[in-house]
Amino acid sequence: MQPCRFFYRDTTREINDIMQVNTIRQKSGDLASPIKGAIAGLFFGTNPSFGTGEPPVSSRYGNNRLLAPARYMLTELPNLYFADFFCMYSTHYVTLVMTRPDSGADKFCREKLVKVDPKKNPFLCIDSQDKVTVSKVVWVEILYTQNVNVRKIRHEGGAVREVEFDAERGGSRYIPKNSGCEICNLYPTA
Repeated sequence: MQPCRFFYRDTTREINDIMQVNTIRQKSGDLASPIKGAIAGLFFGTNPSFGTGEPPVSSRYGNNRLLAPARYMLTELPNLYFADFFCMYSTHYVTLVMTRPDSGADKFCREKLVKVDPKKNPFLCIDSQDKVTVSKVVWVEILYTQNVNVRKIRHEGGAVREVEFDAERGGSRYIPKNSGCEICNLYPTA
């Protein structure tokens, strides 16, 4: 595990006062993941760059970045669920869903996903001193299932920044899951 100060969301759109929930996973990830086409949210990255402890300097999803304090995000939506484990030929990813208790997304997740203890799991944890850590072994992405108040995030120590957009690896292209991986496939085809 390594320290995680910020969740980060990169976009080509201008970041205003409220980020509306707008994404429903359709293509990437495991085809059998229960969240596919089912619940909306905002995807955030969590893993810092190796060596710096800060979010990556470039983005494949856009040049505007919201940096949201990890501790704040985990206290706002305290329920955490395991949704997916997959790779795209080189890196393994884990998708966790964050929900507000008793929200529609929370009810869906309680029925379809495995609840994760935010204080003890191998992916993303918050300790008794409110320090957040994230795995060094897999990339952890968060599906945050509520609108995000950017003004409040700035007040809590977050920021909006411009980052380098890596158009070569642009996120608009769909990269299929590696169906032959013997680590993350229950039923490998290769």
